Amino acid sequence: MKKRKEAFTLHFQCVEDHSLSVEIVKNLVRVETNKVFAKHGVVCHNLEEILDKYIT
Repeated sequence: MKKRKEAFTLHFQCVEDHSLSVEIVKNLVRVETNKVFAKHGVVCHNLEEILDKYIT
């Protein structure tokens, strides 16, 4: 049985006139992905490396 990879997209809306810093975005993504992972019973041991790779 093949495991199916599922993708999801997070959208952020900035309500102030300044741009979001990389660290703020990483923190937001970390919180939201952990919610999704907990809901589906997923354990991710390399989340920090993934965030560093894809959020710059």
